[in-house]
Amino acid sequence: MARFYQLEFIFSTRRNSDARRSLMMLLSNVSISPSSNCKVYSHERSESCSNSSLEIDSQCFEINKTQEEACQEFVFDLDLIYYTISIENNLVCNRNWVNKFITTLTMIGLVIGPTFSGSVSDKIGRTLCIIIFSFITFGFALTCGCLGTYHWGVFAVFRTLSVIGSAGVGVTYFVLVMETIGPKYRPICGLLYISTTIGLGTIMLTFVVAFLKNWEYAQFFMAFTAIFVGFAARICSETPRWLYSVKKSEEAREALQRMAKWQGYRIDSAQFEAFEKNMKDDDKRSAEESEQNKKNIKDLIASPFIRKVTIILMLNQFVRGIINYGFLFNIGSLKGNIFTNNIFNNLMGIPAFVICACLINTRLGRIGNFIWTLYLAGLSSFLIFFGHLFELPLLVNISSYVGMFASTAATSVGYVYTAEVYPTDVRNVGVGCCSSFAMFGALLSPSLAILEDYVWWFPSLFNGVIAVIAGSLSFMLPETIGNPMTATTEEFTALYGKRSSKEIVEKYTKKEESDSKNGRHANGSLENPSFKDSEL
Repeated sequence: MARFYQLEFIFSTRRNSDARRSLMMLLSNVSISPSSNCKVYSHERSESCSNSSLEIDSQCFEINKTQEEACQEFVFDLDLIYYTISIENNLVCNRNWVNKFITTLTMIGLVIGPTFSGSVSDKIGRTLCIIIFSFITFGFALTCGCLGTYHWGVFAVFRTLSVIGSAGVGVTYFVLVMETIGPKYRPICGLLYISTTIGLGTIMLTFVVAFLKNWEYAQFFMAFTAIFVGFAARICSETPRWLYSVKKSEEAREALQRMAKWQGYRIDSAQFEAFEKNMKDDDKRSAEESEQNKKNIKDLIASPFIRKVTIILMLNQFVRGIINYGFLFNIGSLKGNIFTNNIFNNLMGIPAFVICACLINTRLGRIGNFIWTLYLAGLSSFLIFFGHLFELPLLVNISSYVGMFASTAATSVGYVYTAEVYPTDVRNVGVGCCSSFAMFGALLSPSLAILEDYVWWFPSLFNGVIAVIAGSLSFMLPETIGNPMTATTEEFTALYGKRSSKEIVEKYTKKEESDSKNGRHANGSLENPSFKDSEL
């Protein structure tokens, strides 16, 4: 379970002065709050009379006055769904802000969870950390289902705590995968993990909610799912890299042998010794870099070139956070079957992964893929605006799906590029700062969603403009395809400062063509490799 998601469905009808009209079905995810622009109008009739000073007769006439009144409640249509937290607490009309507030708390939980799990997993190991955080998720999610009926505040607190646990599980599983997979397939597995796991999990939950039709039952289902996630981690081997880092060499050998056996290989003593030597060299190098290169955020703006790259990347990641969650929030305004909309929206991660995996090592490189995905996200936002303007619901739906695909692809490429471009001495602080800006953008998304209730056109136009700006700024970033990771800021400036992205891509393409003739890939790995030391 990469992250902990809750689906909450609201089906309602508007109450007007004379009739009830069907209100569109609204979906609430961990990142989607029900939006409501319901308006109630009252019709006031009065009679006004005036006496003329020149004439004896009086003049009387009717005054018709229509004014907008505050919406007080919805009449809910319970044909498809029986019970939700919003129905129970009447979180509609002037209380609709509560849904966005709960969503904001959930986003904060997504930020806090990985921070705690990172420290814990480094001390006690990846698998044990996953087990602990899975049971934390189980406990708080179960409590949320049991006590959340008393007040929406209780629900918000325990849901946020459960999200902290599940976010920690997701990030730790990602680290476990990255440390276990060999260097050849590590980028592909990283893209696959980021692009598909959350979407597939949410799709599964959509079917569960459609069957259970009660938010409490769905909450209990998710709570018990966390237990299975913890047991799955118990089956997995601890990562050999972590075991070697804490001087548990024998356990690391057993883990390596078990992993090799699953793949039909055997590891001899020479391979063990080579792997241990590589681990010791890595530890020594990391210790030297940590001692000699204690960098902070000031080092990201020390030289003009790295300052430019840092500012652009931070802005791009901030925009990426806004638009990615912005398209998630937009599900609530889509027409049609709410279950189908949610499934299609979350399926977009699969083609995003496939296309990125196919194009990321082509002439487009990292920057080219980053640019076209951001432009496509911006175009989709503009089309959503025009779809609402001209009342074209099909255009709005399709544009939302395409935008979700583009933003997911941009997220995947952005993670790969940010980790590659920074030199070793500032890589941790650089990646950390960019990730923080992405989460700041995600935290801003619920506030933008609130504006849709008052200024319907602003969120889509705003998202479109900032996506196009971010894509245009990406032309100024250096291409990393085919280049080694630099160690220092000086090496970074020397490698990228005087070379255009076009020159870098052309050099990579020529090297790839040359290596393919010799049976090698451009990254130096052999085709049809055996279980070699470099893959351990």
